[in-house]
Amino acid sequence: MEGIMESAATGAMNSILAKLAELLREDYQMQKGMRRDITFLKDELSSMNALLERLADAEALDPQTKEWRNQVREMTYDIEDCIDNYMLQLQHEQQRPGSSGVMGFFLGYVQKVKELVAHHEIADQIQELRARIVEAGHRRKRYKIDAALNSCDPKMILVDRRLPALYAELDGLVGISGPRDEVIKFLVDDEQGMKVVSIVGASHGDECDNAKACDEEQLINELRDFFKDKRYFIVIDDIWSTKAWKIVKYALPDNASGSRIIVTTRIGTVAKVCSSPHHRVYELKMLSQDDSTRLFFRRIFGSEDKCPHQLKEVSTEIVRKCAGLPLAVITMASLLTTKSYTRVEWIKVCNSIGSGLEKSCDVEEMNMILSLSYNHLPHNLRTCLLYLSMFPEDYVIKRDYLVRKWVAEGFVNTHGVMYVEDEGECYFNELINRSLIQPVDFQYDGKVYTCRVHDMVLDFIVRKAVEENFITVLTNRKQILVSHDKVHRLSLDCQSQENRTAYPAVTTHVRSLNLFRYHEQMPPLSCFGALRVLDLDSNDNLKNCYLEDIGKLFRLRYLRIRASNIALPEQIGDLQCLVIVDLLSCPGLRELPASIVKLRHLKWLITPPVNLPNGIGNMQALEFLSLIVVDYTTSISFLEELGTLTKLRTLRLEWRISTVHNDRNTYEDNFLSSLHKLGSSSLQYFTIFSPWSLDFLFDFWSSPPPHLLQELEVKGWHLSKIPVWMTLLTNLTYLDIEVKLRQETIEILGDFPALLFVKLYSNSGGPKERRLIVGNNGFRCLKKFTFVGWVNMTFQEGAMPLLETLEFQIIAQEAKTTCGFNPPDLGVRHLLALKNLVVNVHCEGASLEEVEAVEDAIRIAAGMLPNHPTPALHRFLDSEMKKIIQG
Repeated sequence: MEGIMESAATGAMNSILAKLAELLREDYQMQKGMRRDITFLKDELSSMNALLERLADAEALDPQTKEWRNQVREMTYDIEDCIDNYMLQLQHEQQRPGSSGVMGFFLGYVQKVKELVAHHEIADQIQELRARIVEAGHRRKRYKIDAALNSCDPKMILVDRRLPALYAELDGLVGISGPRDEVIKFLVDDEQGMKVVSIVGASHGDECDNAKACDEEQLINELRDFFKDKRYFIVIDDIWSTKAWKIVKYALPDNASGSRIIVTTRIGTVAKVCSSPHHRVYELKMLSQDDSTRLFFRRIFGSEDKCPHQLKEVSTEIVRKCAGLPLAVITMASLLTTKSYTRVEWIKVCNSIGSGLEKSCDVEEMNMILSLSYNHLPHNLRTCLLYLSMFPEDYVIKRDYLVRKWVAEGFVNTHGVMYVEDEGECYFNELINRSLIQPVDFQYDGKVYTCRVHDMVLDFIVRKAVEENFITVLTNRKQILVSHDKVHRLSLDCQSQENRTAYPAVTTHVRSLNLFRYHEQMPPLSCFGALRVLDLDSNDNLKNCYLEDIGKLFRLRYLRIRASNIALPEQIGDLQCLVIVDLLSCPGLRELPASIVKLRHLKWLITPPVNLPNGIGNMQALEFLSLIVVDYTTSISFLEELGTLTKLRTLRLEWRISTVHNDRNTYEDNFLSSLHKLGSSSLQYFTIFSPWSLDFLFDFWSSPPPHLLQELEVKGWHLSKIPVWMTLLTNLTYLDIEVKLRQETIEILGDFPALLFVKLYSNSGGPKERRLIVGNNGFRCLKKFTFVGWVNMTFQEGAMPLLETLEFQIIAQEAKTTCGFNPPDLGVRHLLALKNLVVNVHCEGASLEEVEAVEDAIRIAAGMLPNHPTPALHRFLDSEMKKIIQG
């Protein structure tokens, strides 16, 4: 099945249509009447699906239309559950082996009776669903929903919601002097050509789509004629697309008069397209804590010193939750002007942030502004954004973890040639790009690795998710957000006894369960028969007994467990729909049940270091395998089967075959043979850890090299040199190895054409071997360089032209001799793109003056760089510095 299976807009409709089409294939044997009913369901639901997608684009729906939409959407989940039961039954019948003898005849007869009963029950269910669909179609006609939808204008906006900001008094603004000066610096120079500066950030502006006053071409011609001989300065506010900018740009001629244009937008890619030359983009920063506090108190009390003492602590927490977003600060301050000055009242408001519970005209106004960004999203991104309401407030979310959950839920479009996780990563980046989720940590290549949701955005999406009956949240603050409809996705972060009585009533139709805190009163897994996604993020309280019924969750596609001491039951092999198993946060896990190899559709198997059973060759769908152990208990056949996993993109393993092992050569030969096969197929990310010799890797991939390999880690063993095959990795972007470092090694690595990240470990010999020079034009694409080892490294002009982050170590006592200058010149001033600098100074045997000379030289060099990075300087063995005796 391809395409987006589920969404907030259409429920499980797309998944149903795909499954109905599959059922109608010839290889599914069914009764003639059943085939006719299924064809009817498919045709009727296709028509309703088209209408649901149109309704999703309408900004406001009348209550009658909204109720019809909700009922149809709810119906899709019931239909999919019924179809899934039917398909499982058909598959079971077709896979059942034949039997002979009297006992075989008897057992076969009993089974036939069971199947007839089951068929009758499912036929009744389908007839009931057919009746519901017919009735939904009649209501659609009676209520004239299509006509009502055609008559409304989903883009009509009555009032510009930016008016309060547009007419704010100057003395009421805070935190603008720094950004103002930086933008002015961009604009003011002697260039005669037209310059466009983009300002991008989470401004949460408005989108106006007024009727055209005149023909587009005519308007462009008039503006070009007006501007053709003038020097002009124009501000274009709130551009939403590159297409819109291209149209605007036609009207602005570059007449070499030094014209300047400022464009504001909420979308990073739009900002880059608009800017010229050299992508002049100013990214709006959040307000500092001081500016946020000043704005907050000015709005409520007039000034900070007028705040009552009992409200200062809770005010600080409210400002912290606003996280520097001016809109959030103003909204919360406006809300609190309507509350009494009692600490209890303000704490209640503080606790409500991010829960979607607090209601006021100010909060509603902010939600209306946020809804503009939400409504401008494609349907698939709306669904992915709403899904973030599953996570608690301030939860730091890893990108890869989130993408895998989107995939398991069926939110990611799998059409096209890209891997589904790559498409999901594009969704993630787009939400970052639109300032709807906040980046926390970045990778070596500049991509966001972890994120969080701003509390105000969380408040909005929680409300929206509950309104759409998309997510049901039970929080730890005794605030239960349960819809009157059936619960489909349940997020539990609750320890209070009072809320536990609500669980049994909501489990039957739950398709996705996020459990952030486990307790013994939780309903057993057997109560969650419709479950597709199970995430037990529940720390040390989770017990093995809770997993006893996991074999009954036949529809389960995703399983993640976080627990210190847990073991998977043997029944895991019965879950044939499993695509993702994530046990990385189960440090006590040492082995997996033998039945794991029965999971023929499993794509991701993510574990702490574990031994896998024989039979891995059955798991031909595997794309991600981490972290497996190869030791003396591993069979040779396992290593041979590993090479048959031709879809494997990521492989991480620990090599525990010692140099004195009797069959060491046999293990190495079979392992290298399998790696050669994997490298010739799909392998892109490879990591190997070992305390034992890995020099046998010198013959690894001798010919041809793994053409797709992008990331390589070889840890735990110092290679004596760079293997020849490694120099042929033209697509390698990430390299983390332990190797004996010489000048020759630096020159070899510096010629790698695509490297973005390098981390090297080495302990060199004497002073001459410890002197390393990064030459001109070395490491042309590198963005991050980390070196662990005591050397004296210098950088020539033109070295590492794109380097943004540098961490290295230097021996203070030898720096003067190595560099030949006093103070020493390490060449840091040549790294023009540098933003982050960490230097570890080895102090043993050096005088205090020598150490300070090195540190001062680094500070001076950093100050000469365009980005003016502040170096982080760390002294090692400073107690062993040479003492100077005063005579």
